[in-house]
Amino acid sequence: MSAVTLTDEEVEQELDALEERSLLMYMASKWDEKKAIRNLKKLQGSSGWGGSAGKAWRWVVGIMENYKTNVEIQTRGSDVIRRCAWILDDEERLELAGGAASRAVASAMNVAPEDLELQRTGCAAVSAMAMKNPRACGTLVDTLLASVLNALKRFTDVREVRIEGCRAVRYLCEAREKRVLERLVDLGALNTLKLAIGVEIVTPETVNQACTAIELIAGRVGSDPLRKARIAPVVMSTTLQLGARGENFAVAQCLSVASLCLEENDEAEAVKALLCVTAESLEYKDIALSFLRLFDVVLTLWPSESAEKDTLRRLGSAHSMVSAGVPSTYDHEDSDNSDNSNDENDIDISSAVRSQLTNLLVHTIVIHQSDARIM
Repeated sequence: MSAVTLTDEEVEQELDALEERSLLMYMASKWDEKKAIRNLKKLQGSSGWGGSAGKAWRWVVGIMENYKTNVEIQTRGSDVIRRCAWILDDEERLELAGGAASRAVASAMNVAPEDLELQRTGCAAVSAMAMKNPRACGTLVDTLLASVLNALKRFTDVREVRIEGCRAVRYLCEAREKRVLERLVDLGALNTLKLAIGVEIVTPETVNQACTAIELIAGRVGSDPLRKARIAPVVMSTTLQLGARGENFAVAQCLSVASLCLEENDEAEAVKALLCVTAESLEYKDIALSFLRLFDVVLTLWPSESAEKDTLRRLGSAHSMVSAGVPSTYDHEDSDNSDNSNDENDIDISSAVRSQLTNLLVHTIVIHQSDARIM
């Protein structure tokens, strides 16, 4: 067999590849577990290896592959990968997230799903790999989303896991490919996010990350009939859940999402969501805009034969009521027919609800009369 002749440049490339793959993993395989842990601790405690992060994560992957059942090694290794992801530039982070490192973290999270620290660290590593890295999100969703969602479900009551898990899902939602967002819906990400922010005490950051993720998903795949049916109920129930807790800015995000994916027969739930908004919160323009957009969508979707349709249409004339100087109250004398509708399919809007909606609408427009976007 004749020898293969390589140029000097090709030889150098081969040696570089050998160093990055085989040599580093070979070195790792020669160390026992104690030495591996000792070196991982050194990496975790050092801030001076930033320039060698590209080699460090490959070395760590080798360690993790050799000691897959050692929970401490898997946890520390995942943490080093997280640190590397923060340090590396965009191209290097894409390489890290798109291959062996993401598989190593997925394997680690699957080894000990009941280990709190490993699951928290794994979610944090996913977040770091996905942050500002939309090209890698497809691979990360395929290899790691299920692990992140499982961690959120298992440790719903643990603040640190909620924060890292919701942040990871939120960054994964920045994927460029629509199919990645569809995959998020199909794997149950929406319900898991709702579960994560449904606990009694939750940080504003976690709520923001979860609601932003829901908003990104709805904006990209909310028009897909198959997935729209899954998005709308989660959004509406999340809005009610947050509204009851007074999370006004989060409610505004959810109202905005609801206006994107609301379907027929969701109108009654949408009215409940509108009533979650307080008059004080409507002083913020973003909340006011979300409130008015959803009201417009509700008005459009309400069945034309419904007696409530006329009531809602007249409520929607708040602009003219304000410009005509009409007080922010509503005369219900002409709308008794809406309370006495005989259509079993009609959803009754009581006088109290009509009054509350009217007051919110008029209050919004009075406050923001000088804002062209709202008027």
